[in-house]
Amino acid sequence: MWKSIIHAGLIAGMLDITAATFQAYLMRGTTPGQILQFIASGVFGSLAYEGGMAMIV
Repeated sequence: MWKSIIHAGLIAGMLDITAATFQAYLMRGTTPGQILQFIASGVFGSLAYEGGMAMIV
């Protein structure tokens, strides 16, 4: 049962971030990396923008 819940959560998360990056690219021309850095900035602050690829992954 837990395995199904985890799989469903991972799929929902991937679809959510895909939709967010797609919409941001179409509306503003931002890259997926910029979106992921913005999300990481909620936890890491301005370090998210200085961390490069490490913060995106």
